[in-house]
Amino acid sequence: MNDCREGEEIITEVIKCLNNQEDCEKLRLTSQIWQKMEARRQTQEQQIKVDIKELLALKEERERSIVDEESNAEYQKEKAGIELQIRQVSMQKSAAEQGLKSVQEAVQKKREEKENLVLHKAKVTEETTEVLPKTRYIISLYKNISKICWEYDCEPEEIKGYVSTAKDVRPFFLDARQNSSFFITNYLWDLIESAS
Repeated sequence: MNDCREGEEIITEVIKCLNNQEDCEKLRLTSQIWQKMEARRQTQEQQIKVDIKELLALKEERERSIVDEESNAEYQKEKAGIELQIRQVSMQKSAAEQGLKSVQEAVQKKREEKENLVLHKAKVTEETTEVLPKTRYIISLYKNISKICWEYDCEPEEIKGYVSTAKDVRPFFLDARQNSSFFITNYLWDLIESAS
């Protein structure tokens, strides 16, 4: 009886795992988000590099054109503005790198969850292919020896079925809350003996 219940529980667990596509969909969505963030980061990084090169080129050009005007207030103001822009671009780059790092950590966590789900699925599949046939065999063996056919569509506290022989069929219905396991066992053995 316990082997049958364990078999039913394993089947239910397998069905739940195989029907749970939500975790797989979450992993796909996370992967897509990560790819978009990576593409955006690369675009920003390229743009930042281009901006820095342009600013440095502009700085060098200004420095060449104004050889003796370093003391000029306007030159100093432009130089400060360019340096400010360089710092701002560097801060944007740092912020983009931090965002990328947090996304990579989230993706790694999702990968680990996916690996755990794959391992769990493999375990359930193994249990299904090894335990379920063994349980079916044991139930079949008990049925052939005792000639008891169990009805599984009843409450857990109810014990229901029939004893079948070539000459006779004897149904039984017992309540485990009202009868001890000793009584139930003896009753079923007596029923098997009287049906033979």
